[in-house]
Amino acid sequence: MLLPQSLPRPSATASQSKNGTSIPAASDVAERDAALAHMLQPLLEQEALLESFVQEANAQRKYEDAKSLRENLKEIRAEIDRILNAGEENGSKAVIRHAIS
Repeated sequence: MLLPQSLPRPSATASQSKNGTSIPAASDVAERDAALAHMLQPLLEQEALLESFVQEANAQRKYEDAKSLRENLKEIRAEIDRILNAGEENGSKAVIRHAIS
């Protein structure tokens, strides 16, 4: 007979699935999602600003400026996608992409 003191205690940060792989605890996922959102926030703000700058440049017929701003917008969006893809690879369940549109 096993005494309760000799039984292994479950980890507070992860649990084991049926096949023995580690499943992150909800708090770990929430922390990762919060870190991902924290990383994305300035980029999302820059994206919104660049979109408005492109519209202003087009309205003022400053097409060279608009072209440069669109290139910058493309770079920002590529960085956002890179961060989101890295978050998905790390097991994050964050659904932040809807905030971009």
